[in-house]
Amino acid sequence: MPNLADSSFPSSAPPNSTPWTARFRPSTQPSAAAIIASSSPPTLPPLYNLDEDSPDYCPFLIFGFLITTEKLLAWADKYNLRPDGSEWARESAAWSRIQCIPWGRPRVGQVFDLDGNSVRCFMLATNKNTRALGYTKNLHEIYDYYVWLGEDVNPGWYPYDEKCED
Repeated sequence: MPNLADSSFPSSAPPNSTPWTARFRPSTQPSAAAIIASSSPPTLPPLYNLDEDSPDYCPFLIFGFLITTEKLLAWADKYNLRPDGSEWARESAAWSRIQCIPWGRPRVGQVFDLDGNSVRCFMLATNKNTRALGYTKNLHEIYDYYVWLGEDVNPGWYPYDEKCED
């Protein structure tokens, strides 16, 4: 998938003419279906079932984009957030801004990446029930997150890290 995040941040807009979140909103981008259909749709896992004796056993999974420290620092650099601040301050500023998604409430979960590390994830869907699995079909939302986060990889399914519950 192409990285189209730069084209959604107009450089010609006068400072403070519109809220900064409005400048990130994709406007004249190709349709989400055209972008995302070019890659294979996500494979759906079985529904969440913790009965280990069942042949249908499946842990709770989250479908979304991983938000690593490296991605947060790159986002802070790209948008000049706290350029003279510490790494923690830049990461914190980027995290605060990323959560200000202009089209809805961000859904964030803690998951395990492929190496077993616990990382934040912007949730697009879960395997909790068939309705939650259905959110993987929302190509517009997937595309909006993809552009907003400046991603270069597709979202994936990750096991939920239950140790990080509030």
